[in-house]
Amino acid sequence: MNAVPGEWAEALSATRERRPLIYAITNFIAASFQANAILAVGGSPVMSQCLHEADVLAESAEGILVNTGAPSEDRERLIRKALGVAEKRRIPTLLDPVGYGASPFRKTLVDGLLQDVRFSTIKGNCGELVLLAGEEARMKGVDSEEEHPYIVRTVRSLAVRTGSLICATGARDLVSGGGAVFSVRGGSPWLGRLTGGGCVLGALMLTLGAAVGNAASGVLCASVLLRRSAERAEKLSNGPGTFQANLLDAIYQTQPEDMLHEKWRVEEATE
Repeated sequence: MNAVPGEWAEALSATRERRPLIYAITNFIAASFQANAILAVGGSPVMSQCLHEADVLAESAEGILVNTGAPSEDRERLIRKALGVAEKRRIPTLLDPVGYGASPFRKTLVDGLLQDVRFSTIKGNCGELVLLAGEEARMKGVDSEEEHPYIVRTVRSLAVRTGSLICATGARDLVSGGGAVFSVRGGSPWLGRLTGGGCVLGALMLTLGAAVGNAASGVLCASVLLRRSAERAEKLSNGPGTFQANLLDAIYQTQPEDMLHEKWRVEEATE
């Protein structure tokens, strides 16, 4: 895994050329925001929650997003049905374990999925991933209150244990495939004031990675793209409402060649 701006530009270009179909099994709170972000970056979203069409949609999808926010008793059957197809077709999958540790139900749901499924990418906030690693973290509802002092080590060890690309989000994003851990900086604090801001990042990661056939390129490209877009949106906004609209505009307006100038945002993280 390397931080190569040329690969980010390629991922964005490929997304707009191929328009990959992303099947998002996600929460109703963030679904609209995620769908609009997928469209803005160049992908094509389908957001169905219907159990009876899960296998059909998974058969035609180029990536499957599993977001455990706002879970329900029937959600696990739906998720497993879609992931079964994804495994047979060997298409990329992303798990966003929203609120892991906030309730026993969410914890059981995610633990069961991780026991049986190897996801291409797992993205969560620092608190969620620290808890996934079996360590202690402070959660407030579905949000993490602070960055864990050993989060760099945790991200690397989770990648080794799960065989997945891991991304921990927060004031900085930390990404690892089991080797080096990369830190992505920049962005806007207003992103944290939007419901679904982290969920949107997961949607962008999967869309970009699916288009180019490289999960690592998609993850880093999405992190850089969202932080760059957030900075531009903040300058034009008067509050969270206008910020969300301007953020989607900034994602849409970003050109592949713009990504070539963003290497400064990414550096190798130390403990």
